[in-house]
Amino acid sequence: MLMLNAGVMIPPYTITGDGLELQFGVNHVAHAYFTLKVLPLVQQAATKHGSATVTVVSSYAHKQTPQRVAPSGIFYDLKEMNREDLYEPAEYYGQSKLANVLFTKELSKRLGSGSNNIFVNAIHPGAVATELSRHIGDSYLAQLSEDTISRIREATNGFVWSSDEAALTQVYTSASPDIVEQKITGQYYTPLARLHHPTHTGATDEEAAKLWAFTDQILSERGFTDYTKLA
Repeated sequence: MLMLNAGVMIPPYTITGDGLELQFGVNHVAHAYFTLKVLPLVQQAATKHGSATVTVVSSYAHKQTPQRVAPSGIFYDLKEMNREDLYEPAEYYGQSKLANVLFTKELSKRLGSGSNNIFVNAIHPGAVATELSRHIGDSYLAQLSEDTISRIREATNGFVWSSDEAALTQVYTSASPDIVEQKITGQYYTPLARLHHPTHTGATDEEAAKLWAFTDQILSERGFTDYTKLA
């Protein structure tokens, strides 16, 4: 089981050391690179144990992406993506989460859509009471006092999933016999373990292939070529 669970959400404008907008770089490109680096181990596991799973933690926020790049929802030009004057934290977060959905679709396809007993699915964990939301104050509540922000967060936590509860959907796509027995792959789940359709108009097979090529270009231009190439 491989779970792609790292992430940042609506941080201040930041460019990584590799020249990528932070959310796109961490939430998508880094996950793609890591997955392809360890893919031989996933393939070995599928052979040894009969199956393997990859779960990509996306978000319902994938529906809200930069309007400037509608309807695809993805900047395919890093110079444009990295412009500080265009940066809108929530929309750029949505872009990275749409990228998670598209990566899931294309990885599943390139691994044989389940024929090689590797099942790749994306999930939305729900709103979760974790530190992921720590930048909400920076982006949306900057004019409020720290005490007020603290009270809002405390109240909101009563209406969101605990981390243990929210983890159940990704545990399901990673470990449930249903996934293997029904050969479920390339799909998107919402809490708790409900099969759902991505809501963004850009969540298409064509966009998935386009993002895959773009990501490969990004990695290659930065010298990250030591990973499994999938035709």
